[in-house]
Amino acid sequence: TVEPAPSAASVSAAEVSTAESGKLVIEFEQASWVDISDSSGRLLSGEQPAGSRHVLSGKPPYTLALGNAPGVRLSVDGQPWPVPEDARAAGSNVARFRIESLSR
Repeated sequence: TVEPAPSAASVSAAEVSTAESGKLVIEFEQASWVDISDSSGRLLSGEQPAGSRHVLSGKPPYTLALGNAPGVRLSVDGQPWPVPEDARAAGSNVARFRIESLSR
């Protein structure tokens, strides 16, 4: 008998979280531009379409600029990492902030 290859849907959450452990995951629910750097340089820059996702690894601190911050979700080790309240100027969707370490 021939067994079908496992589908992406059958990959367990444990396998995903292990692969992303200690990494910054950024998901775009809406289109946004970004500029993300770590201590050694730029990791991700430019316009990102809605539905895209990136797993970033680097060396802290991370410097982030999110052009449409409400449409972007960040997480580390499968846990949400909220954009700091004071990262956006009043009336602006642009958030600028630093993440000193990926550990809490």
